[in-house]
Amino acid sequence: MDADLLHPNANGYKAMATGVHSAIVARGWTGVLPVPAAPSVGVNDYSYRFVASRSTTPADSAIASLNNEVEAGTDLVQAVSTKQPLLRRTANDAWVDFDGTDDVLALPSFSPSGGVTVAILARVQSTAFTSLVNLSNSGGLNIQMVSQPQVGTAKLDLRAGTDPRLGLSDTTKNPGDGAWHLLVGVFNGASSIVAFDTVATSGSIGAGLANRLSFGDTNMGGLGGVPTNYDVAEILVYNRALTSAEITGTLFPAVKANHPTLMP
Repeated sequence: MDADLLHPNANGYKAMATGVHSAIVARGWTGVLPVPAAPSVGVNDYSYRFVASRSTTPADSAIASLNNEVEAGTDLVQAVSTKQPLLRRTANDAWVDFDGTDDVLALPSFSPSGGVTVAILARVQSTAFTSLVNLSNSGGLNIQMVSQPQVGTAKLDLRAGTDPRLGLSDTTKNPGDGAWHLLVGVFNGASSIVAFDTVATSGSIGAGLANRLSFGDTNMGGLGGVPTNYDVAEILVYNRALTSAEITGTLFPAVKANHPTLMP
């Protein structure tokens, strides 16, 4: 049956539908309406962007993949159902809940050409030494951004290889305080940076290129620790080394503005 016949103003309904269809065709949209782009983060030349609130996974359900906003088919994935984190939602935002047991999301195919910047909007729930970001390759390279809230002065670290004395630290901030923070690691050899919201510290870590990027796993490179118990609302990966000014002056305020419920 013609749907127009069911409408009290058949001619008006048909004209409206025809106009909408014509506008869609004129713009080259076929099949479905386009999905609006994610809000700007100020520094927009990222290679990967994963935003939990844009996932179609229902609330409190296991998430097998988190889509890359930049390129289809380059998603964070987990094929093993028992290792899939849960997608949590509120009325205004969402995050991936890593349970602190064995949840992992990974980007198996990862080919940076030089310096790498990884930024995560996260709420660390663990009060023990725990890895937040892991980069690795088959040649034995292991670089982590780690939270150390239980050792002396709480701090955010970058660490390379199996030696826990390497890396750089910001001991003025506590990533394990249970609040949402933008945590950034710039993995760039002698010009590396670790940043906590608006505070950035520069230093030197081991150089090398990784081909695997993961979130949630632990014990990389013999560093030990416990499985990551944290919530992650957004992940940004740049195929270059961001500067401290870009991170603290542009990226942080933009991410904060995009998540007012999490970072009021």
